[in-house]
Amino acid sequence: MEFNERDKKIIIDHGLSIEEVNRQIEILRKGMNYIELIRPATINNGIIELDDIKKNYYKNKFEKDQYFYTIEKFVPASGAATRMFKALYQYLDKYDNAKPSTSGLEWFFNNIQKFAFFDDLQKALSDRGYTYDQAINEKKYDMIVRLVLDNDGLGFSNKPKALLPFHKYDNGYRASLEEHIIEGLHYAKDNNGVNIHFTISPEHLDMFNELLNKILIHYEKQYKSKINISYSFQKPSTDTVALYKDNLELVRDESGNIIFRPGGHGALIENLNDLSSKIIFIKNIDNVVPDDKKADTIEYKKY
Repeated sequence: MEFNERDKKIIIDHGLSIEEVNRQIEILRKGMNYIELIRPATINNGIIELDDIKKNYYKNKFEKDQYFYTIEKFVPASGAATRMFKALYQYLDKYDNAKPSTSGLEWFFNNIQKFAFFDDLQKALSDRGYTYDQAINEKKYDMIVRLVLDNDGLGFSNKPKALLPFHKYDNGYRASLEEHIIEGLHYAKDNNGVNIHFTISPEHLDMFNELLNKILIHYEKQYKSKINISYSFQKPSTDTVALYKDNLELVRDESGNIIFRPGGHGALIENLNDLSSKIIFIKNIDNVVPDDKKADTIEYKKY
């Protein structure tokens, strides 16, 4: 594709080359060949099964040797919560306070009291003179959905997944960011303490710091360990262009500038490569379990 001088400057200022953008365009237009799968990986055919003797050996070796190495946990956490609430956005776009009829939204309302944020939602409803049951009986579905998403309610549409109420406990809830810290305290530990690196979006930095300022001292006292948190942002040079579906031309903004979108998790390989720790555990932000299920995942990290 031929680019004008303005396009070239935008591309180069973004940290990309003309050749790379043309490569992306070609892939988007022509597609990519799928990898041909031969067979699944199974035990003894790509997967090694450890017996109890070997498990104990590797676990003991890890616990004995871990303080001779620098250890870090790497957590991609830049994702917004948009996809989590896709059914709610679709409801607001298509319906006017009608009863939820799509499977995704029906499931949401049928299970809403199980969500970790339900107590906060009830408080937001109470501030507006409703109990949850009253709002449902009066068919205020639109109000409930907006309270979950909008900033004058819980504001989840503008928050990263890492900071949403994720697991419910008797004394409140934890965000997935907290769960990663607590899990990491059990294996991502060296002589400097526990080291956890989050990749985040620049616009979420203040929100991350706000939560960490509230919780870090508490967990450091509880677990008697220093917690070292570091951040990095996904690099603009890993962004990709987008094409319109109908004419396969570049998507541009109102001023005619090329629009770039963040690359997928594979783009974070550069952030990972910037770390210097000898042992790095990688785990996605929403791949965490509550306390009563943590034992297995902690133990398997040590094998």
